[in-house]
Amino acid sequence: GAHGSNMSGTSEAATSASQPDVCAPPHTRSNAAHDLANAITEKDANNVWRLLDSSDGALAGELTREEVDEMWRVLFAQRSRHAANDALELMAKMCVISEPDPEHFRPLDIRSFPFTKRMSMEHMFTLASSSQPGAVWLRAHDLPQEVRKAMCEYVCGLSDERQREVMEFASQRVRDQRVNDCPIGELIVQMLDTPKTRIEFPVMGPARIGKSTLVNAITGFVGDNAAVTGITRHASLTSEFKGYTCTFMRARRDDDPPEAGEQVEVTVVVYDSPGITRDHAGGGSDEQELSVVQRYGDFLVKHPNVDLLVWCVSAAEGGFQEVDHAAIVNFSAVMPVVLVFTQAGQHADKVPELMEKLREGKKPLPVHEMVPVQVEPSKCFDGSTMHRYGRGDLARAIAESASLQARGEYHG
Repeated sequence: GAHGSNMSGTSEAATSASQPDVCAPPHTRSNAAHDLANAITEKDANNVWRLLDSSDGALAGELTREEVDEMWRVLFAQRSRHAANDALELMAKMCVISEPDPEHFRPLDIRSFPFTKRMSMEHMFTLASSSQPGAVWLRAHDLPQEVRKAMCEYVCGLSDERQREVMEFASQRVRDQRVNDCPIGELIVQMLDTPKTRIEFPVMGPARIGKSTLVNAITGFVGDNAAVTGITRHASLTSEFKGYTCTFMRARRDDDPPEAGEQVEVTVVVYDSPGITRDHAGGGSDEQELSVVQRYGDFLVKHPNVDLLVWCVSAAEGGFQEVDHAAIVNFSAVMPVVLVFTQAGQHADKVPELMEKLREGKKPLPVHEMVPVQVEPSKCFDGSTMHRYGRGDLARAIAESASLQARGEYHG
């Protein structure tokens, strides 16, 4: 069946005789196409590329299949792979019919693979969802616009289960569902703008506001492997720093090292931390607060590979205190800080005003981003359910902060 196919052949729909061969016979060619055919026969790769480039790939549509196959051999044999890939991309834009023999030309990255009118959407889906070693990985941003649009229309007509196999082309509804269901760490890795393969960050802030719950949402861990969560009246359930290590895969980037595969493993290390204890009114003793903040500082000194800091506060009124402001100002001098308002769904009406106040007050808060988050669903007083939200925004803020730090672009 089509789902078992791989790069080495096309599906039945792709090779069906009912689809017209759009290659023009030799006697109807333009003069420029004759020149291109002659350049192919003479194995003049420079002239082949010049003629293709000048026509934005259109001349290839006037060649026979045999001539097009020979053109790929000429380009790959006598010019750089980069130029040959550029020629393939030109043909993809024109949706012409020929496909290079994968036994001769693999590996090709997907933006250089000539998807054609004779290649069915079903076969493209098979390539996109393939996880076999050496298979082509299909990514939406690598495809010409008209091919990407056609692929999205095809995938959005499939079941939710099949759409999840190729999230790049899935419907917005399925993508939103994925954001809410998958570990936040997986989203972070997909959004990183750096070839880094390891990121580390602690989650810090007051006690009993959901820091450990957030850690579990990032890692996806449950049961004995997860951070301990629960409600206590005063003390933090977490008394020591504890790291949780998870790994996720991302697609290969252009700036990855040559030895990297089509899928790259990225390690995410999240540290749960003791909380700053506050009484029911929101306050705590200065001595206790300073003691915990000092422990935070000592931790960061001992962990120089930390990329950023996630500071949590409650979205409830009075959730942001002077100690939070002082700590963020101090730590933001050396690394990006993402401020997270936890339990935001229950206090959605208060968060925008608080964020504006912190962002534009007399002492603007030096954070990279402020993100209100409802990590897990919760029941409201009226019996309704407050659903998850903000997970994607949090992932983006963390990924941007880690990328800035990795590129040396964060200056405090």
